[in-house]
Amino acid sequence: MSAHCVCPHECDNYGDSVESSPVCATDGTDFESLCHLRAYACKAKQNVTIKYYGKCDPCKDFQCSSGTVCKLNAERRPECRCSQQCSMNAEPVCATDGNT
Repeated sequence: MSAHCVCPHECDNYGDSVESSPVCATDGTDFESLCHLRAYACKAKQNVTIKYYGKCDPCKDFQCSSGTVCKLNAERRPECRCSQQCSMNAEPVCATDGNT
C-alpha cells in the first residue's frame, strides 16, 4: 500500500470565516479562498502559498473621486487620498465672490 495525494475537487463556503475569505497567492493571483488556492497549487503541482488574506490589489476595482487616488491603509483596506502632496504653507486665494 502506498500513500498518494488527492487534490480537492470542491471547496466549502463557511460564510464570513477566515477559511472562506479571499486570499492573495505568492504568484500574485487572487483566489476565492485558501481552499481554492490549495486546490490550484495541488493540481498545477506548484509551490504557491498564501501571501496575505484579501485581494492582491484591493484598489483595482475601487473608485476614487477626481484629484484623489486609492492607497491601502495599515490593514490593507483601500481608501482615497489626495493624489499630490500639498505643502504646509497656506497661501490666501481670492474667490470669485471677492472673499479670501
